[in-house]
Amino acid sequence: HRRIGVIAGDLSCSGPSRLRYEGCLLALERCGLTLPDECCATARYAFQDGYDAALRLLEQPGLTAIFAMSDVMAIGAMRALHDRGLRIPEDISVIGFDGLELGEFYTPKLTTIRQQASLLVDRGVALLLGTLERLRLRIDGRGRFPGTAGEACRKHCGGNRPSFHGLRSPLSQNLPESRKNGCADAAVSAFGR
Repeated sequence: HRRIGVIAGDLSCSGPSRLRYEGCLLALERCGLTLPDECCATARYAFQDGYDAALRLLEQPGLTAIFAMSDVMAIGAMRALHDRGLRIPEDISVIGFDGLELGEFYTPKLTTIRQQASLLVDRGVALLLGTLERLRLRIDGRGRFPGTAGEACRKHCGGNRPSFHGLRSPLSQNLPESRKNGCADAAVSAFGR
């Protein structure tokens, strides 16, 4: 493939869309290719938007492949190609990004870049813990919540829920025992059992 169309998300406001787009440009560059402006169509992450973007890309002569920055957009694009009488992969290739199980059940099966879920979880937890640590230091420099935070947790729980004595966080280490349990109960209530 030498002329590849790209269906991108909104590059002006979405961090993930921008990162995927920059990764795509880097991959093309490594293969000695460029992405002309007319070969990039922006769309929302939706089937219909992928469909519409693919139709816009098909106006470009010589296109042999489409890379959609989500599987949902790729499936929309595949439908548009089918509706135009094009066969995948015989006439044009399509690749998505996400690794959604739905792609396995589409005809033909969607070629996709599967994200490493365990890596995303590890990075997400690290970001969350870093944010919580920065918040703890900003609260009063000693890791204590102002009195109202503990009271709010106790009020939400009503004081009647069982407490989870084993549940501890760096944010609650300096709270009285009654506030720790109330906050644990509020967290369980918020996230379900």
